[in-house]
Amino acid sequence: MGHASKADRIGEVLQALAYHDFEMLGDSVYIKDYDPGPLLDDNKVRTEAEIQRERHIQLHHGVSLDFDGIPELQDDWCLECTKQFLAHFLGEKFCVDILTVFGADGKTWKLFDRQNAVFIAIETLRYLDERHDEGLKAATNAVKIREGLGPSDAERVERLIEEWDQDCDRVTDFYAWRMGDQFPRMISRAEKLNALPARVQVPERLQRYLVEATRCYVFGQFFGCVAICRGALEFALGEFLIRHGKQTELDRLDQEKKDGLLARIELAKSAGSWKLKPTLDDANEIRIRANITIHPSSVDEKKLDADQCKALFFKTRGVLRELYS
Repeated sequence: MGHASKADRIGEVLQALAYHDFEMLGDSVYIKDYDPGPLLDDNKVRTEAEIQRERHIQLHHGVSLDFDGIPELQDDWCLECTKQFLAHFLGEKFCVDILTVFGADGKTWKLFDRQNAVFIAIETLRYLDERHDEGLKAATNAVKIREGLGPSDAERVERLIEEWDQDCDRVTDFYAWRMGDQFPRMISRAEKLNALPARVQVPERLQRYLVEATRCYVFGQFFGCVAICRGALEFALGEFLIRHGKQTELDRLDQEKKDGLLARIELAKSAGSWKLKPTLDDANEIRIRANITIHPSSVDEKKLDADQCKALFFKTRGVLRELYS
């Protein structure tokens, strides 16, 4: 097995914190059930059964019990013990339902046994726990719907989230789990970045473009990354042309309302610099791929995987480095 990196561990912790709470114990963090279901701990059920047995002995010590022909039972448990025990953990309704089911099957005698009662309680509580966890996660996953438009039953989704206590906790759990799942890959992508030299003053607006594109790439938001890369190149080429005395020609392009990036690439090519040609060819490739991604003409072209985004993103960085070197 490979050695788990610090990024792997942090991702695991973030996912562990989702659906859980934590306490600070000195300098340590103790993670525990945040919104636990009714089972909590098998031992608690068994302990309560022993307490119920002691109550029975106190009440019936020395009394021989015989229920409807059932052989005489040891004086450590009885049907009334089972009723009280199940009602304590499951509530009166569940207790009545269980008694009804066993009675209909002619197996009421099974409820005279303490071990059977413990088994029934634990299995029922475990089932309720599973349903509880499923409901909690369904409400948390419903948070994702808020990121888009719709669905038609959005009000029902909001009620589902609100039913599980605090709205902010469902949001916290959803993004903690998502961030934990993504975190090792985020760090892997970020580790491959390097500082870009710029010998020309870089406008603040372009810096914002590049920072946003970088964070989209690192966070795995590939569609957004490519769209911002296209915008960054269009702005950077415009600024590059102004620095090289092409303000008048650039204004004319804007007045003619031509494709902003393509027109700027063609205008830059007209300068006749062979050194700049490979950079502009890369810019045009990014433009074409970004247009296909943003305005797809078929279902297949909508797909943009991590490797494709990586190639376009690093080419964008290379173009920007050349334009500001």
